[in-house]
Amino acid sequence: MAEDEQALVGSVNELKVILENGDSTQVALLEAFKKLQALGDLPTRVLSTTMIGKSVNKLAKDGQPEVKKIAADLVGQWRQLHRKRKSVSSGLGDDSLARSKSNLSIASEGDSLKPAPSQDSLMTEPASSSQVEPPPVAPEEKRPPQRDKVVQKLKEAITFTENLENKEEGAAEQDDTEDSEVLAKRIETCLWKDLGEKQTDYMSQVRAILFNLKDKSNHQFKFKVSVGFIKPEEFSKLTAMDMASEERNAQRKKDQDDAMAAIDQDWAMKKGNIRISGMFTCGKCKGTQTTYFQMQTRSSDEPMTTFARCLTCGNRWKFC
Repeated sequence: MAEDEQALVGSVNELKVILENGDSTQVALLEAFKKLQALGDLPTRVLSTTMIGKSVNKLAKDGQPEVKKIAADLVGQWRQLHRKRKSVSSGLGDDSLARSKSNLSIASEGDSLKPAPSQDSLMTEPASSSQVEPPPVAPEEKRPPQRDKVVQKLKEAITFTENLENKEEGAAEQDDTEDSEVLAKRIETCLWKDLGEKQTDYMSQVRAILFNLKDKSNHQFKFKVSVGFIKPEEFSKLTAMDMASEERNAQRKKDQDDAMAAIDQDWAMKKGNIRISGMFTCGKCKGTQTTYFQMQTRSSDEPMTTFARCLTCGNRWKFC
């Protein structure tokens, strides 16, 4: 490959990175397309080496309206250029003309011929052996079917229908939530990128996310996801504590504190640092044979917390 073609390949690859980056803004994408157009008619070898046609064709289908238009125009331009080059190469000799006739279909009884539909598609079908140069784009690799199901379930779980009241005077009302389908695809892509090699980890994390998104008592998590507070790149690392509601986390901390208090009580009994008293009545068996100890569990200006245990049935309780 000539030095000028190598330099052209390098420039195209730099722009390809911007087009394939899911975090690229619309302004960055449009600027990248303008630079691609400024490169002029790219040689077929450059298109084939960089596979830039695949990236552009994907944005022509799934991008924003402005991005779709300029991407579609660029794809059409490359297709016309490819057809023109093929038509020139097909007239080099009788052998080339004979080979091209095998791909033509009869259009009418007058034996008028036109190229078969497969020749009009530059971006979706591989080149035949009769073509002088290979096409610039290879077919996409097979996508596991469960990924589409995950995207669909995430989309259904993310959809946020609540209207937010705007307290700013004179501010125009706008929807701060992201498009559920686009957001679901971004989340799934990041999950697959980080966990796709281990199918068990991937599906386990997907189930945990879906459970918390659908949990009616965990409305805050769904809201944070809908407005983009939690970035798609963070979903593969979210723990149960990260996704749980504030109420559930508070209850978990309370249970932990109670468990630690029970451990301290048992330790105090074994060391003889606990008081035995009949001044408390067990709420479970109504016995009065109890032990207790006191700890400062809150701020210093608050009363101490008393931890009591019934020696008859083992019931434990605390009070201030």
